[in-house]
Amino acid sequence: MYKVNRLWIFWAFFCLSGQSIASIDKGSTDKTAPIIGAPPYMKSVTGIQDIEDTYAFDSQWNPITYVNAMLHVPTSFCIQENSSAIAEFSQNDYLGNNISSGNFDLSQINTVQFVFGDRDGDICAFDESHEVEWYILDNGNKAWESITSWDDLSKTLIDNERFPGSILPPSSTTFSKYSQRLVIPESALNKRIGFIYTPKSKVGTPNTGPDIKVWDLNFSFGQHMNLEAGIIDESNVGFKIKKIDYHAGGGIVYPKLNKPSIDNLFIEGKFMPGETLKASYEFKSNNTLGAEEMSRFWWEVDEQKEEITLDNTNYTLTPLSNIITDKEMGKIIFVTVLPILKTQNDLFVVGNAVTTSTVAEGNNVKHLPYIRNLNIEPLKINNIASATYNYNYFGADGSIDSSDYTWEMFGRNGNLEYSQSWTVTQSGRIDNGPELKLADAGKLMRITMLPKTSLGVTGTTVSSEQNIESLLYLNMVPPSDSLKIGGGKFISFRVVAQYWDYFTDVTKIGQWKSLDSDVLINAQGIATLAPTASENKIAEIEFTYEGRTQKAFVEILLPDSQTIESMDQ
Repeated sequence: MYKVNRLWIFWAFFCLSGQSIASIDKGSTDKTAPIIGAPPYMKSVTGIQDIEDTYAFDSQWNPITYVNAMLHVPTSFCIQENSSAIAEFSQNDYLGNNISSGNFDLSQINTVQFVFGDRDGDICAFDESHEVEWYILDNGNKAWESITSWDDLSKTLIDNERFPGSILPPSSTTFSKYSQRLVIPESALNKRIGFIYTPKSKVGTPNTGPDIKVWDLNFSFGQHMNLEAGIIDESNVGFKIKKIDYHAGGGIVYPKLNKPSIDNLFIEGKFMPGETLKASYEFKSNNTLGAEEMSRFWWEVDEQKEEITLDNTNYTLTPLSNIITDKEMGKIIFVTVLPILKTQNDLFVVGNAVTTSTVAEGNNVKHLPYIRNLNIEPLKINNIASATYNYNYFGADGSIDSSDYTWEMFGRNGNLEYSQSWTVTQSGRIDNGPELKLADAGKLMRITMLPKTSLGVTGTTVSSEQNIESLLYLNMVPPSDSLKIGGGKFISFRVVAQYWDYFTDVTKIGQWKSLDSDVLINAQGIATLAPTASENKIAEIEFTYEGRTQKAFVEILLPDSQTIESMDQ
């Protein structure tokens, strides 16, 4: 501690008396000789493909490099606050285009791109130009996996003299804030890109370090710390650190690929329950390669909530919405289309998403009235057919219910026996159906409605059907007397038909039949003995109505005997 205090005292004295010392030493120069330190180096550096140009992918949805894409060395992360400026971001940021040029959210970054190093703690040379050279790299007949260094590759320097327009100046709104940007030239097709970067510190002597040579942009590269003062070790050209999880321009260079686009997007269809809407548009591939459209669609209700990124799986591959239900009525429906092109060589090219809604201009959305819960009330004999329903007209022109409806009745053989049409007079209820007669029992009634507004806008026809109440059972009332041989008298039968809550005498409208020749019975249910009757016996008769049969057993008696029995079968 004592030595440190003496050192600080000496440094203060030196600073305060420097001018006097300089004036005493008349033979010395006015400039103080710089202190020689260790050169700067790169702990880590990678390339970055411009986010705006990261829209093409291989068959496994890994980003690819292609002609005309822009590459950067991220010198924008050379900052004043820290001598080791670290910046990171994930592949998802590329996939979703969440980071726009010049608006870097450093909190989202998770892979080291640019880490400046200096043994003496000198800071990176912010606000100064940095030297970067871009190269076309060719491994020739060598397998790429066998390449281990910069020297294993054939190299072509990219400059604007040989490749006009390929080298762009630094830009404060991009990753290349202090270094030249590259627009990949056509000559790089089927080859690879690499770069040489020279580390540079803001202060210190020397303020540049040995060049780092990055020959595989799928990896981050780093250098060993330069330890010796004043010595720039040109052999310290860097080494691979690790594979990176974002696209930095690695891999072979593919042909130029343009974003596909969506033009004239609009929604069409009937906006009502049970229907679907359709996204109609013009898809432009904007590429010469034969291709297949693989666009994705996001349908949303009320507001656009989804973040439209490639890793958002809530999409469909059809331009049709889900079937509209009651809960969507009266709301706004949005559709977003992300244009995707699949090329002949199984590459995917993604364009910019386009969104529209059911209330946007230019759409062909028809807001139609509709009818729900159409129900026929129980159809009872001697009552008038009636029905209830719910009418809605969300968004349709004309608010008054002017729906049309038709009652139909079909016989037991399916033939149409009755048909009558009207317009509603009381929304939600129909009371003027046909009066139902006993002869209509069991027949089918149908009501069909066409929802219509007061201005003539019509929706989709709906219908409901129900059978008129049918016979539940027959109740035969037997007579109290018997038939006596030689008695010369008759007996009468009576049959009552029961429906839901309706009873009626059907004795004279059914069919009577005797199953014994000794008993005669007429259409009114009156039974008499035949002249041939000559012995005690039980005779059987039956009654049929509406497909049901009731039987009775009559005992024929000699004089002074009587019994009559009835049973329901």
